[in-house]
Formats: sequence, C-alpha cells, structure tokens
Amino acid sequence: MKKIFMVCYGGIHARMIKNVYEELVKEKELEVKIFALTEGQKFLSSLNIPYMSMEKYHEIIKEKEIDITDAFRK
Repeated sequence: MKKIFMVCYGGIHARMIKNVYEELVKEKELEVKIFALTEGQKFLSSLNIPYMSMEKYHEIIKEKEIDITDAFRK
C-alpha cells in the first residue's frame, strides 16, 4: 500500500488540498493522511475530513516521556 502525507497550515492550504484528498481516498491502494495546523484544522473539521494535529503528537511524546531536545544535543 502506498502512503501519502499531506500537510496544510492555514485554511487556504486546507482548501487547496481538499479536492486532491477527496480524489486520492477513492483509490483503495492508497493510505492518505493529512497533518493540519491552525485554521486548517477548523476547515477540515467542518467537512468531517480526518486529520492529525500537533496535539496528538504532544500527547504521544508526553505519554512516552520522550525528551525531544535529545535530538538537538547530538
């Protein structure tokens, strides 16, 4: 299965990828994920389009007690 990761910052970016996303998810051999920030989240939520956000990753990092600053120390 091929994977596609789409990123949108604001509402304009989300509007730009909306139609592309809707076409891509029709393809059964594709796994499509959207990472949305700020206004992009609001726009995608209003259309019930699933997305990932920083909040989700923050929960994972906190839950696993990962110190992300370690990557910058090397």
